[in-house]
Amino acid sequence: MRILLIEDNPGDVRLLRERLAEGDTGRFELTHVDRLSAGLERLVETSFDVVLLDLSLPDSHGPDTVFRIRATSDRMPIVVLTGVEDEMLGLQLIQSGVQDYLVKGQVTSPLLTRSLRYAVERVRMEEILRESEARFRAIMDNSPTLMFLKDVEGRYLLVNRRFEEVFHLMSRDLIGKTDEEIFPAAQAEAFRADDRKVLEGGAPMKFEEVTLDDDGLRTSIVVKFPLLNAQGRCSGLCGIATDITERKRAESALQKAQRKLRQTLQASNTGLWDWNTVTNEVEFTLEWKRQLGYEDHEIAGRFEEWEARLHPEDKERALAYVRAYVEKPEGEYTLEFRLRHKDGSYRWIAARASFALEPDGRRVRLLGSHMDITDRKRAEEQLQRTLGELRTLSRKMDVVREEERTRIARELHDELGVRLTCLKLDLARLQSLAGGSQFPRAKMKEKVHSMMADIDSTIASVQRLVVELRPGILDDLGLVAAIEWQCQDFERRSGTPCVCKASQEKIVLDGAHATAAFRICQEALTNVARHAKARSVRVLIEQVNGELLLEIQDDGQGIRTEQLTESASSGLLGMCERARGLGGRLAIAGQPGKGTTVALRLPLT
Repeated sequence: MRILLIEDNPGDVRLLRERLAEGDTGRFELTHVDRLSAGLERLVETSFDVVLLDLSLPDSHGPDTVFRIRATSDRMPIVVLTGVEDEMLGLQLIQSGVQDYLVKGQVTSPLLTRSLRYAVERVRMEEILRESEARFRAIMDNSPTLMFLKDVEGRYLLVNRRFEEVFHLMSRDLIGKTDEEIFPAAQAEAFRADDRKVLEGGAPMKFEEVTLDDDGLRTSIVVKFPLLNAQGRCSGLCGIATDITERKRAESALQKAQRKLRQTLQASNTGLWDWNTVTNEVEFTLEWKRQLGYEDHEIAGRFEEWEARLHPEDKERALAYVRAYVEKPEGEYTLEFRLRHKDGSYRWIAARASFALEPDGRRVRLLGSHMDITDRKRAEEQLQRTLGELRTLSRKMDVVREEERTRIARELHDELGVRLTCLKLDLARLQSLAGGSQFPRAKMKEKVHSMMADIDSTIASVQRLVVELRPGILDDLGLVAAIEWQCQDFERRSGTPCVCKASQEKIVLDGAHATAAFRICQEALTNVARHAKARSVRVLIEQVNGELLLEIQDDGQGIRTEQLTESASSGLLGMCERARGLGGRLAIAGQPGKGTTVALRLPLT
C-alpha cells in the first residue's frame, strides 16, 4: 500500500513509521512530506492509495487542509491525524469526505493498519457503488422500455427518461407523488389495482395497461415485481412497461391481411404448404386440399400424402428434385408435376418454395405455394402442337420453294437459254449472207451487231437469274464452295471487303441443311449491305462437335436488341425459324458502333 504522509512533526513521523513497521512489515510504502504544498505536488506526480494528513501544518490548518486535497484528488482516501480529540471536528471531517479520524496519542499499530485498510476499501466500495449506480441509471435512461420505482404507499421514487417522454412529465414533478396526483382517476385506479395485486401476492405479475396519449389510446405490457429489503419484507415495487400499441395495430392489420390473403389465394387457385423436413410433418392449407377435391379432415399433415398422389411418370423425377433441393438448397425451388384428384383424374401443379431460417440458422421448414396449372398446360400442349404443325408446314413450304426455284432455273436454262443461243446463231448466219443482199450493207451490219449485243445481255441476265434462284455451285461443289462464291459475289456487288474462312474444303450436309445454311448466309449478307454501313465483313464456316458453325460478323453500326423483335425484322425471325425447323440455333447479337454477329449452329445430319 502506497501511503503519502503529510506531517511536519519529526517525532510523529518516526512514531507512525514504527507503528506501520510493527503492523505489517514490507506491505506499506511510506512517502513523507512536511508541507501541504509539497503533498499536493506529490499527488499530482505520483499515484498513492491513501493520505495520512495532519491538520496543523505550516502552510495549512484545520478542515481547509482536507478541502485543498479534495480539490486536487477528489477520490483519494484520507485519514486525518490530530493531536486533539474533538468529536464535533471529527464529525465535520467525516461529512467532508474523510474516511477516518485518529488522535495521535491513541494510535496503535493495529488501529493504524486497520484504519488505512478500511479507508482504501471504503473508497473502493464507494467507487464501485457509484459506477453501479451510474450503470443502473444509464441502463434505465437509455432503455426503450418505461421503468419506475414506487414505495409501498404508491409514491414514485425513481422514473427513467422514457417515462418522462411518454407522460410529458419531469422527474422532479413525479418523485414523491402517487398515481392519483398525476393521472386521471380511472387510469390511476387501474394502476393502483395492479400494484396491490403484486404487493399482496409478493411475486412478479404481468398486466396489459391502457393509457391515453396525444395520438389516442396506447397499450403496454407492464411487468411489476416487489422489491424486498434485507429482512425479506416488501419495501417497494418496480415496473417495466413495453409499448405494444404498434404490435396491436399490426396484429389487427395482419388479421385483415390474412383474411384478404385467404380470399386472394382462393380466387387465384393457389394453395400453401409448410413442410418440416426433419419430422416430415406438413401443414396443408384448406385451398391446397380443395384443389384436389378434398375436405380439410381427409388429408393428414404428412409428406407421404403428397408423395402418394404423384403421377407415376412424375414420381421419380419429383422426389429426386425435392431430395436434391433439401440437401443443397440453392436458387429457387420450382417444380411442376401431376397430382391425383379425388375423382381419379390428374391435375398439373406448379410449386414454388424456399426455406425459412430458424433462429439458430438451420434450414428446417420449407414453405411453398401450390397452383393448379392444368388449363395452362393443356393450352401449352395445344400451342406446341400448333407450332409443330406450323413448323412442318414452313419446312414443306421451304422445300416447295426450293423445288420451284430449281425447276424455274432448269427451264430458264433449257428453254430460254437454248432459244436465245439459236437466235444468235441465226443472226450470225444472216450476217454472213448479207454480202449478197440488195439492202445497204452498212445498215444491215449495224442492225445485226445491235441485235447480237442485246442477245448477249439477255443471256447474261438469264445466267445471273439462274444463279440467284439456285446456284449450281451449291449442288455441284457443296456448301463451303457456295458460301465462298456468295462472299465473292457480295464483295463485287457491294464494294465491301468480305473474307471467308473455312476450316475444311468440304462439309457434308444433306440438301435441306445445306440450303438452310446458304439462305441464312444470303439473308445476313443482304442485311449487312442494306443496314450495317460496315467497312468489312468476316464469314466463318467450320465443323465443331458434330455441328455446322456458320458465323457472319461485320464491323458496322450494330443491331439493337429491340430491333430483333420489331415487325420490320421478319427476315431475322424467318432466319431463326428456318434454323429451328432443322433442329438448329441462330443467335444474333450486336453492340452499337461495334457491329453485329450472326451465328448459326446446325446438326450435320
